[in-house]
Amino acid sequence: MSKKNVGKGWNRRSVLRRTGLAAGSVSLIGQGSASAIRGGDGSQSKETAHTANDSDEKQLLTTEERQRFSERLKANSIEPATLQISQKRNTGGEYRVSEVDPLQEDPTDTPGEIVWEDTAYRKDDTAIGNTIVEADYYLVCYKTDIMNDVGHRYYILYGWAGCRPQEHALWTGNLKEAYIEYEFVGGEGDMKRYKPGGDRNKHGIPMTMSMTVSGESGGIGGSATLSGEFTIGGGTVRPHRSRMNMSNDRFNVIFEGSTEATCEVMGMCAYTRPEDVVTEWDYNLGIDGERWNKE
Repeated sequence: MSKKNVGKGWNRRSVLRRTGLAAGSVSLIGQGSASAIRGGDGSQSKETAHTANDSDEKQLLTTEERQRFSERLKANSIEPATLQISQKRNTGGEYRVSEVDPLQEDPTDTPGEIVWEDTAYRKDDTAIGNTIVEADYYLVCYKTDIMNDVGHRYYILYGWAGCRPQEHALWTGNLKEAYIEYEFVGGEGDMKRYKPGGDRNKHGIPMTMSMTVSGESGGIGGSATLSGEFTIGGGTVRPHRSRMNMSNDRFNVIFEGSTEATCEVMGMCAYTRPEDVVTEWDYNLGIDGERWNKE
């Protein structure tokens, strides 16, 4: 079967939302807003308005939300990777490792406590509403036991997307781009490292990704590691060449390519913050596709 590019016919879909994290709990800070994100074709797509309320409760998915999300993924023959969380404390030689599927277990029972999580669904449609590509996103923040040399705790932000090009009678959808971005605001979150560190482009083979943070001299010794696997059918997952910026505390992992295969996107970033302050970040999700004629 040969293919011919018949144009984009799409608007970029994005969501931007501010989240606050403080003293082991998470709350949404201030008021949510509805705004427009300018797409790559110069058009604008509207966001959904999110109302934010101050709360001392952790913003975790309910059992029902977690089950619905898991069922939707399984219906599309895709699931986010089970993550391995391990933490080792130098004091007492304590060492703990566990496998955790946040969508099926209580994540607070694991050594790496989840203090915030969210899911999202995005799609890229033609002008008449036919879906080119769609994606489910899972976002989470893990609290570790590890402190740096000035007593600031390490946290690890994780993002995953399952992207599915759609088949139609006369054309098929191709995935061109999908990204996950976290950007710290307010100056209290200090981004330390990120993964992937370069191009990841083995096709059809599960690829491992892990993030390790270690206690510094004078802090609480030991280490914490978050690891998982993801698979792509084509293209490349990499740090965004212009949006990934350590000095500005902005993390962005992106898929780039042109494939009709199902693909996963995975990324992680570690940051520190003082125990007595609020850390805020924005997250931004996007997916782009294109249509190809069947001949």
